[in-house]
Parts: sequence; structure tokens; C-alpha cells
Amino acid sequence: MMILKFLRAAILYTFVVLSYYAIVPLFLKGQTIGKKVFKLKLVTADENEIDYKVMFFREAVCRILIRNLSLGVSDIISCIIMIIRDDNKTLADVFAKTKVIDLKEEI
Repeated sequence: MMILKFLRAAILYTFVVLSYYAIVPLFLKGQTIGKKVFKLKLVTADENEIDYKVMFFREAVCRILIRNLSLGVSDIISCIIMIIRDDNKTLADVFAKTKVIDLKEEI
């Protein structure tokens, strides 16, 4: 019975996370609420608008699946990669060929 409750919670968590990080940016042109506040935007590596395939791959595969399979170790590796790289890309950005741009610099 406990395992069933855990699975339900895990499925609900995954749905909420995917909704926020993969679906919301599609409607807000590459921005979550936090990115909007800090004037950041997610784009493809060649600075085109993000589409649903890239967003789903970035969030579902690169962030959720890899995070769960690595038991969170990929988050630590992603932070290290982001600190070391000149372009500050995370592991998900490298795999999905995306980047976060600062909209304040474009003004």
C-alpha cells in the first residue's frame, strides 16, 4: 500500500514539474515565471524560439529522467559543468542544444 502511495506521488510530482518547466515556457515564449522576473529566456543554441519537441526532450529526458536514474548525482554534475563552462550551460542545455539568454543585455 505504501508503494502505491509513493508511485502516485511520484507521478503527480512528475506531471507538475513537466507542466511548469516544459509547458509553461511554450506559452510564455521560452520563459518560466522565474525567468520572466529575472529577464531571462530559453532559446535554441542558434537563438531561435524553442518548440515543444526540444522543450520536452530538455525537461523530460535531460532533467527528470536522468536526475531520477542518477539519484540526483546529475544535478551536482550539471552545476559543476555550468561553473566550468564559459557559456554557463547546464547538462540539460548541452544535451538539448539550448541556452538561456539575458534579455537585459539586448536592450
